Amino acid sequence: MFRVASFLVVLGLGTVCEANDAVPSNSAVSRNLKTAYEIAMTVFTDDPAGTLTREGLESYGFRSPKNVTIHIVEGRKDRLKIVGRSVPGNAIYVLDKNGEVKAHSR
Repeated sequence: MFRVASFLVVLGLGTVCEANDAVPSNSAVSRNLKTAYEIAMTVFTDDPAGTLTREGLESYGFRSPKNVTIHIVEGRKDRLKIVGRSVPGNAIYVLDKNGEVKAHSR
């Protein structure tokens, strides 16, 4: 039986995560990093000299899908670097201080 969720993913109409078989796509990782960046800019507006932490992101409402890992490599605004990947997934994504996301093959 062909499921509607699979059809939407094939068409590229977004990532559909179901409770039993949630596997985020690589584009979901990129979107999650962009969300982290937007929240980080809010954190830095409130505390310009501060250092971003995972806890800081989460206190502003940041959440990742369970199969997406996000790691803050450098938390200062002028050197911001956040890395994300999905498990399973075929790329590692790096978000830089300018909000640009670049994929790197594993």
